[in-house]
Amino acid sequence: MVVVAGIYLASARHYLGEFCVQWSLGVALVIAPSGGFLLPRKQRLAELAADERSSDDYQSLAKQVGIAGSLLSLLVLITRGRGGAARCCSARRSRCAVFVMTAKPFSEG
Repeated sequence: MVVVAGIYLASARHYLGEFCVQWSLGVALVIAPSGGFLLPRKQRLAELAADERSSDDYQSLAKQVGIAGSLLSLLVLITRGRGGAARCCSARRSRCAVFVMTAKPFSEG
């Protein structure tokens, strides 16, 4: 939904040629399907946390989730960084992106 809305808004205002828009849409395309990787592993981590016998499995899975989460966070930081792609976008659009990333107005919890 975010990617579709972003493409619509960027094309309506003729911003698709700007690097910051292309980068942000690309990052959204990377982050969106990562839930399919992270969510089942986080659920499995919760199950393993209750079972004291599976500490090796827990450590391995926690490492996978930690690495994936760190890489996704790095993508967001690069996108928002001063020297990154967000520099070419207007301040108003950048503040809007930060609000959506932090407030998560459409999340379920």
